[in-house]
Amino acid sequence: MKKSYIYFCVGILTLVMLNPVFASHIGDHHEKSDSTLDPFIQLMLDQTEFMEGRIISLAEAIPEDKYSWRPTEGVRSTGEQIVHVITASYGIPSMMGAEMPSNINWELEKTLIKKDEILKTLKESFESVKKFLKSYDTANYEEIVKAPFGELTLRNMILIIHNHYHEHLGQLIVYARSNGVVPPWSEKEK
Repeated sequence: MKKSYIYFCVGILTLVMLNPVFASHIGDHHEKSDSTLDPFIQLMLDQTEFMEGRIISLAEAIPEDKYSWRPTEGVRSTGEQIVHVITASYGIPSMMGAEMPSNINWELEKTLIKKDEILKTLKESFESVKKFLKSYDTANYEEIVKAPFGELTLRNMILIIHNHYHEHLGQLIVYARSNGVVPPWSEKEK
């Protein structure tokens, strides 16, 4: 089951990277590739930069008064969704040995509520993930880590970071459109 999940994830990432629509947007947020990096790490950095552009631009486009909006009782608000992305951006790498900053914790969704502070911390979280990836020791790819969601290789944990970005970007798109906000990249494509 684990191998088929890994193959599925790698297959999806491959299809996404080969998609001309996706590839045409990479340059929007992409620094020059570092040829000294492991190809998988470079792919994940490209993916991080792409998701950074999408999530930040959407978070900026959503008005602050909609940050407290939630589609139904008992689920995260818009702001809480964004803060959850922040905490996971630090939390998942911390399960892989990265240091979790003292100001970041799993209760942050309840205390980080102002849009400008959320955006600042969101941008810092993406920088932290990119720094982590650039310094990652690829010799440890197959080392197993115990995470709340199972025992996974470190390589798979890197995929989890990006799966998580995609999951919450999708939720944020629904939240935004439910409040009349069109994702900025959709506006550009009209």
